[in-house]
Amino acid sequence: MKLSKNLILLAAISLGFSCGSSENESPVDSALIVGGWDMESYEYSISTKMTYGEEVFETFNRGVATESDAQVIFSESPNTYSGKGSYVILLTAEVDGESFEEEIKLDNLFQDGTWEISGDKLIVDNSSQPSQEITIAKLNANSLVLKFLEESTVDYPGSTIVSKREGTATYTRN
Repeated sequence: MKLSKNLILLAAISLGFSCGSSENESPVDSALIVGGWDMESYEYSISTKMTYGEEVFETFNRGVATESDAQVIFSESPNTYSGKGSYVILLTAEVDGESFEEEIKLDNLFQDGTWEISGDKLIVDNSSQPSQEITIAKLNANSLVLKFLEESTVDYPGSTIVSKREGTATYTRN
Protein backbone atom coordinates (compact mmCIF):
# COMPACT_ATOMS: atom_id res chain seq x y z
CA MET A 1 0.00 0.00 0.00
CA LYS A 2 2.90 2.39 0.75
CA LEU A 3 4.22 2.17 -2.84
CA SER A 4 0.78 2.66 -4.40
CA LYS A 5 0.05 5.50 -1.96
CA ASN A 6 3.26 7.27 -3.02
CA LEU A 7 2.48 6.74 -6.70
CA ILE A 8 -0.99 8.20 -6.20
CA LEU A 9 0.45 11.22 -4.36
CA LEU A 10 2.95 11.82 -7.14
CA ALA A 11 0.29 11.42 -9.84
CA ALA A 12 -2.09 13.76 -8.01
CA ILE A 13 0.54 16.48 -7.70
CA SER A 14 1.72 16.08 -11.29
CA LEU A 15 -1.78 16.03 -12.75
CA GLY A 16 -2.73 19.02 -10.66
CA PHE A 17 -0.51 21.15 -12.88
CA SER A 18 -1.88 19.93 -16.20
CA CYS A 19 -4.10 22.80 -17.18
CA GLY A 20 -6.67 23.51 -19.85
CA SER A 21 -10.11 24.90 -20.43
CA SER A 22 -12.74 25.35 -23.09
CA GLU A 23 -14.73 28.15 -21.46
CA ASN A 24 -15.77 31.30 -23.35
CA GLU A 25 -13.05 33.86 -23.92
CA SER A 26 -13.14 37.56 -23.02
CA PRO A 27 -10.24 39.87 -23.78
CA VAL A 28 -7.76 40.48 -20.96
CA ASP A 29 -5.33 43.42 -20.78
CA SER A 30 -2.03 41.50 -20.96
CA ALA A 31 -0.05 44.49 -19.61
CA LEU A 32 -1.69 43.95 -16.21
CA ILE A 33 0.01 40.59 -15.69
CA VAL A 34 3.54 42.02 -15.92
CA GLY A 35 5.25 42.14 -12.52
CA GLY A 36 5.57 40.01 -9.40
CA TRP A 37 2.78 37.95 -7.84
CA ASP A 38 2.57 36.13 -4.48
CA MET A 39 0.54 32.92 -4.38
CA GLU A 40 -2.15 33.42 -1.73
CA SER A 41 -4.14 30.23 -2.25
CA TYR A 42 -4.21 27.14 -4.42
CA GLU A 43 -6.81 24.36 -4.51
CA TYR A 44 -7.35 21.55 -6.96
CA SER A 45 -9.13 18.25 -7.35
CA ILE A 46 -8.51 15.25 -9.57
CA SER A 47 -10.88 12.36 -10.12
CA THR A 48 -9.79 9.33 -12.10
CA LYS A 49 -11.60 6.18 -13.13
CA MET A 50 -9.60 3.38 -14.70
CA THR A 51 -11.36 0.41 -16.23
CA TYR A 52 -9.31 -2.67 -16.95
CA GLY A 53 -11.44 -5.51 -18.28
CA GLU A 54 -14.08 -6.02 -15.60
CA GLU A 55 -12.05 -4.21 -12.90
CA VAL A 56 -12.76 -0.57 -12.01
CA PHE A 57 -10.27 1.48 -10.02
CA GLU A 58 -11.36 4.97 -8.85
CA THR A 59 -9.40 7.72 -7.12
CA PHE A 60 -10.23 11.20 -5.92
CA ASN A 61 -7.61 13.67 -4.77
CA ARG A 62 -7.98 17.16 -3.35
CA GLY A 63 -5.09 19.47 -2.67
CA VAL A 64 -5.16 22.70 -0.66
CA ALA A 65 -2.14 24.93 -0.09
CA THR A 66 -1.68 25.48 3.64
CA GLU A 67 1.50 27.59 3.56
CA SER A 68 3.10 29.54 0.73
CA ASP A 69 5.98 31.82 -0.07
CA ALA A 70 5.73 30.96 -3.78
CA GLN A 71 6.08 33.82 -6.24
CA VAL A 72 5.89 34.15 -9.99
CA ILE A 73 7.29 37.09 -11.98
CA PHE A 74 6.02 37.92 -15.47
CA SER A 75 8.29 40.07 -17.67
CA GLU A 76 7.68 41.44 -21.15
CA SER A 77 9.76 42.01 -24.30
CA PRO A 78 10.32 39.08 -24.32
CA ASN A 79 7.35 37.57 -22.50
CA THR A 80 9.05 35.35 -19.92
CA TYR A 81 8.17 34.17 -16.43
CA SER A 82 10.14 32.78 -13.52
CA GLY A 83 9.26 31.64 -10.07
CA LYS A 84 10.71 31.04 -6.68
CA GLY A 85 9.68 29.86 -3.26
CA SER A 86 7.64 26.90 -2.12
CA TYR A 87 4.30 25.89 -0.70
CA VAL A 88 2.86 23.11 1.42
CA ILE A 89 -0.08 21.22 -0.03
CA LEU A 90 -2.44 19.19 2.13
CA LEU A 91 -3.35 16.30 -0.12
CA THR A 92 -6.44 14.29 0.70
CA ALA A 93 -6.77 11.14 -1.37
CA GLU A 94 -9.46 8.52 -1.64
CA VAL A 95 -8.64 5.27 -3.37
CA ASP A 96 -11.43 2.73 -3.70
CA GLY A 97 -13.06 4.00 -0.50
CA GLU A 98 -9.86 4.24 1.55
CA SER A 99 -8.84 7.80 2.51
CA PHE A 100 -5.59 9.33 3.67
CA GLU A 101 -4.05 12.78 4.08
CA GLU A 102 -0.50 13.94 3.73
CA GLU A 103 1.23 17.32 3.72
CA ILE A 104 3.82 17.72 0.99
CA LYS A 105 6.24 20.62 0.58
CA LEU A 106 6.90 21.63 -3.02
CA ASP A 107 9.99 23.71 -3.73
CA ASN A 108 10.75 25.66 -6.88
CA LEU A 109 7.29 25.02 -8.28
CA PHE A 110 7.60 27.27 -11.31
CA GLN A 111 9.96 26.47 -14.14
CA ASP A 112 11.25 29.43 -16.15
CA GLY A 113 9.43 29.81 -19.42
CA THR A 114 7.51 32.00 -21.82
CA TRP A 115 3.95 33.29 -21.67
CA GLU A 116 1.28 34.83 -23.87
CA ILE A 117 -2.34 35.86 -23.40
CA SER A 118 -5.01 35.01 -25.94
CA GLY A 119 -8.51 36.18 -25.03
CA ASP A 120 -8.95 35.10 -21.40
CA LYS A 121 -6.29 32.35 -21.62
CA LEU A 122 -2.80 32.49 -20.19
CA ILE A 123 -0.60 30.17 -22.24
CA VAL A 124 2.69 29.17 -20.60
CA ASP A 125 5.47 27.09 -22.07
CA ASN A 126 8.72 25.74 -20.66
CA SER A 127 11.21 23.06 -21.56
CA SER A 128 10.04 20.51 -18.97
CA GLN A 129 6.39 20.06 -19.97
CA PRO A 130 3.94 20.71 -22.81
CA SER A 131 2.39 24.13 -23.28
CA GLN A 132 -0.40 24.82 -20.77
CA GLU A 133 -3.53 26.91 -21.22
CA ILE A 134 -5.06 28.40 -18.06
CA THR A 135 -8.19 30.56 -17.78
CA ILE A 136 -7.70 34.04 -16.33
CA ALA A 137 -10.79 34.39 -14.12
CA LYS A 138 -9.68 37.76 -12.72
CA LEU A 139 -6.85 40.15 -13.49
CA ASN A 140 -6.55 43.69 -12.21
CA ALA A 141 -3.82 45.86 -10.72
CA ASN A 142 -3.71 43.85 -7.47
CA SER A 143 -5.31 40.43 -8.07
CA LEU A 144 -4.78 37.49 -10.40
CA VAL A 145 -7.04 34.42 -10.27
CA LEU A 146 -6.23 31.47 -12.54
CA LYS A 147 -8.52 28.49 -13.10
CA PHE A 148 -8.05 25.26 -14.93
CA LEU A 149 -10.40 22.50 -15.99
CA GLU A 150 -9.36 19.52 -18.05
CA GLU A 151 -11.22 16.35 -18.81
CA SER A 152 -9.63 13.51 -20.71
CA THR A 153 -10.23 9.95 -21.79
CA VAL A 154 -7.35 7.71 -22.77
CA ASP A 155 -7.96 4.30 -24.29
CA TYR A 156 -5.38 1.54 -24.09
CA PRO A 157 -5.81 -2.04 -25.26
CA GLY A 158 -8.10 -3.56 -22.63
CA SER A 159 -8.38 -0.44 -20.46
CA THR A 160 -9.71 3.12 -20.34
CA ILE A 161 -8.72 6.00 -18.07
CA VAL A 162 -11.14 8.90 -17.60
CA SER A 163 -9.93 11.87 -15.56
CA LYS A 164 -11.09 15.33 -14.57
CA ARG A 165 -8.72 17.95 -13.17
CA GLU A 166 -9.79 21.36 -11.95
CA GLY A 167 -8.42 24.03 -9.68
CA THR A 168 -7.95 27.66 -8.76
CA ALA A 169 -4.84 29.65 -7.84
CA THR A 170 -5.10 33.16 -6.38
CA TYR A 171 -2.25 35.68 -6.45
CA THR A 172 -1.75 39.21 -5.13
CA ARG A 173 0.69 41.70 -6.55
CA ASN A 174 3.89 42.00 -4.52
